[in-house]
Amino acid sequence: MAQDITERENILRMRKNFIANASHELRTPLTVIAGYLEMIQADEQLPESLGIAVDAAISQSIRMQRIIEDLLTLSRLENSELDDQSCSVIDIASMLQGIINNEKTLIIDNSHTLNATIDHDLKIKGMQTEINSACNNLIHNAIRHTQQGTEINVIWHMQPSGTACLVIKDNGQGISDEHIKHLTERFYRVDKGRSRDKGGTGLGLAIVQHIVLRHGGKLDIQSSLDKGSTFTICFPSKRVII
Repeated sequence: MAQDITERENILRMRKNFIANASHELRTPLTVIAGYLEMIQADEQLPESLGIAVDAAISQSIRMQRIIEDLLTLSRLENSELDDQSCSVIDIASMLQGIINNEKTLIIDNSHTLNATIDHDLKIKGMQTEINSACNNLIHNAIRHTQQGTEINVIWHMQPSGTACLVIKDNGQGISDEHIKHLTERFYRVDKGRSRDKGGTGLGLAIVQHIVLRHGGKLDIQSSLDKGSTFTICFPSKRVII
């Protein structure tokens, strides 16, 4: 059994290293390719038939760049420990308000309603860039993966136990039980075609999960078909600052 576990861990470590190294090596050539494509796109004499192909190639190169950046982020989160000396006090209320205001500008024709119930005195100590990424991912996903007319509630509060929790609750189409346990896996998509159409990389929730775990927290996902979904991340009381 000891040998079996060791072999499994070695394979997992090799896989992580391969993904990190491959992603790093792909980033530079892909940037060059995207640059040349943009130069071709800017050519006013480019035939319309070729213009369509170039536009499609640029769109896919942008998507690949997002995947590579997310893979590199995930690799860094997996292969390093959180340095508490680099952490700072985070004004979550201000951060959430900024994310919400930004998302509202991206909502087309008022297709979604965003509501916020935020405790402005509740702060936590952590890595600001990581916490911002986790919050942004959850709020953006709630908009991107729900139908028009969905109402989304963003709640930031402290529980009686002393933990600080961010709750993203929507009344959208919901997710069936068979998918919920897989949502934080790399590249897992409930609706593969729709996620790709909307620019998703399939890595967002995996990144959120690792960020929350690095801060000693927990990610909980509850959902029912036709009743909506609730994503909750809670940070331990030792990180709470009031």
